[in-house]
Amino acid sequence: MQTLETIKRQYRTKSQKFQLMNELQSGGITISTLARKHGIYPVTIHNLKRKDV
Repeated sequence: MQTLETIKRQYRTKSQKFQLMNELQSGGITISTLARKHGIYPVTIHNLKRKDV
């Protein structure tokens, strides 16, 4: 029987979310590139934008 590794959910603080949004707005970086850089899914960044963090 194989064991599956569980991925622990990572919670971001407000300052981390704010830093992500600043990085997105300041540079000519795409959401996909920013997500890859920080090891998160692009939909997470889209949701942060929608919530106006």
